Amino acid sequence: MVLIIYLFIIIPLELGFSEFLKDSLHSFKKYGLIFLLLDIAKSLNTSFYNKGILVTNRKDILIQYLHNNFPIDIIALLPLMIDYYLGSGQQFLKFLNMLFLFKYIHFKKIRERLEELVFFNENLISLMKLVFRILLFSHIFACLLYRNAHH
Repeated sequence: MVLIIYLFIIIPLELGFSEFLKDSLHSFKKYGLIFLLLDIAKSLNTSFYNKGILVTNRKDILIQYLHNNFPIDIIALLPLMIDYYLGSGQQFLKFLNMLFLFKYIHFKKIRERLEELVFFNENLISLMKLVFRILLFSHIFACLLYRNAHH
């Protein structure tokens, strides 16, 4: 979850401030890609429950991953990989990196699991979710507005 939040911050920064942060963002993105690939490997090695029964068969885990998480992971990961290896500063690829925001769906699932584990006041959880969304979208739009104002 920390990695997803990290990339939610880094990708808009790269889009808006790429001329200032070019060298440091490249290494940040490299570590983000490594952790995303490790997350996929972890998902392929994690059993799951189906109708109350623990499923540990690798073929079933693969099928479940391909059906549930793979589309979101590939939409989020592929533009990052293309930009990292072939990008060389092309702005079109920087915009494609914004597809990583589809990973918000995965982030939502993780957050819901955490909410089940931690018993907080529902109003507090709702407030924290609202504040997070406001901060996230404010950050994204601020980076985009800065980019448009200075290009």
